[in-house]
Amino acid sequence: MGFSRPHVILFPFLAQGHMIPLLDIAKVLAGCGLRVSYVTTHGNACHVRTSINEGRALSLDIHLVELEMPWVERLPQGCENMDSIPSLEIFILFLMTLKKLQEPFEKMLYQLIDEQQPACCLIADLFFGWCNETAEKFQIPRLVFHGISSFALSVEYSLWSHLPHKSLKSEQETFLVPEMPTPLVLSKANLSKEADESHPLFLFFDDLLKRDKESWGIVANTFYELEPVYVDHLRKYVGKPVWTIGPLSLSKGIESIDRGKSSDIKADKCLQYLDSQRPRSVLYISFGSQPCISDKQISEIALALQAIEQPFIWIIKLPSDATKTNPQHKVSPLFPSGFEEITKKKGLIIMGWAPQLLILSHPSIGGFLTHCGWNSTIESISSGVPMIAWPFFAEQNLNVKMVVDVLRIGLPIPLCDHEGLVRWEGIKNAALELMHGEEGQAARGRVLELAEAAKKAVGIGGSSHKSLVSLVEQIHKWHTSMEQYMENDTQH
Repeated sequence: MGFSRPHVILFPFLAQGHMIPLLDIAKVLAGCGLRVSYVTTHGNACHVRTSINEGRALSLDIHLVELEMPWVERLPQGCENMDSIPSLEIFILFLMTLKKLQEPFEKMLYQLIDEQQPACCLIADLFFGWCNETAEKFQIPRLVFHGISSFALSVEYSLWSHLPHKSLKSEQETFLVPEMPTPLVLSKANLSKEADESHPLFLFFDDLLKRDKESWGIVANTFYELEPVYVDHLRKYVGKPVWTIGPLSLSKGIESIDRGKSSDIKADKCLQYLDSQRPRSVLYISFGSQPCISDKQISEIALALQAIEQPFIWIIKLPSDATKTNPQHKVSPLFPSGFEEITKKKGLIIMGWAPQLLILSHPSIGGFLTHCGWNSTIESISSGVPMIAWPFFAEQNLNVKMVVDVLRIGLPIPLCDHEGLVRWEGIKNAALELMHGEEGQAARGRVLELAEAAKKAVGIGGSSHKSLVSLVEQIHKWHTSMEQYMENDTQH
């Protein structure tokens, strides 16, 4: 029995920030001649179907496999993506539901065997810890996809293993992170809420991180030259291969295919605005796929933009329950008097989704006000754009530490006031310093050097290209072993 080519299963967590990089990996692996099945639920398939069909039209062997999302009491109807999670309680329930995907996922794997297209490798998101059990049952290797930096992952391993922050009395009290390759001092304010033993998700993430060592290895969207000591540290800590194949956004062929949800603005209109601006003059503002800023905070940002009169592109994502028929009506009253007139002359506001790679890679972009999610961070780095770092949740505080203190390619946003708001004066000062100040110029110089290193990494003979070749070679070995096993099994 012979199979035409190695078959890899990709299984992303149900959130855009996880689905997009694994979609990129699907295209990259298919471009290397592998058969790839991209697995998600019915409710999320609509976000990737167009992209996968475009890949197939380019003769890439990519297949979309849809699973039924299990129903759980108290989980809102149609809640299949992090974009629609309204509270911590629902988030916890959502994560617990993921375990119920194991049965339909394994049924799908059995069906592939019946169709004589068995998988020889499974690349599953960190959040699907149970995939270790499934991989063992089907005797295939499971690789963990981590959508964060090696720096942040190294810190998280240390925090969950040693709890150095356990006895801290205040948010600002500092501590030395154990077992890091270079001295690293953090405060409790730098940590995600889940790192606290009292948090209801502490044990959930503790279990997931421990399962990394049980997997066959890690696939990461980073490049070696960006964080060499932390990649080396990661490999030593898990004792398994770590394939750094990023930045995925620079991978060959990615730029010609959609990446996830369709944009809410036509590329031509976006380019028309960008082309009309001076080089490095536009401030790009976006806080990722999940709405996370309040109405009051929107007003403060608008006041800051009004004060500096800086050309800008501002992406505003409304909560899932916002008026979909006329979202502009929902947000307009939040703007100060005269702001919309300034927007007509200086800025571009996009409600919903935008072509971020197209924007960041344009010569007119001079800075990025960002939440520092890892996808946005590495896309900004690979585009040579310095950042104003404004974290909200998860490991974003650690990414800020990396951007501001380790790499020195960005500036921190001022601290929130007693109302939990970053006031317009602080936003204005940070934007002016990034776009025109000495610190901003220094950060820009450093990030441009990293952008060149990123391009070399994904090029022929670069570190990420070599890592990708190594990964593909290993998948071929697994495929050959599986063929031999099944042939022997058939003969007996």
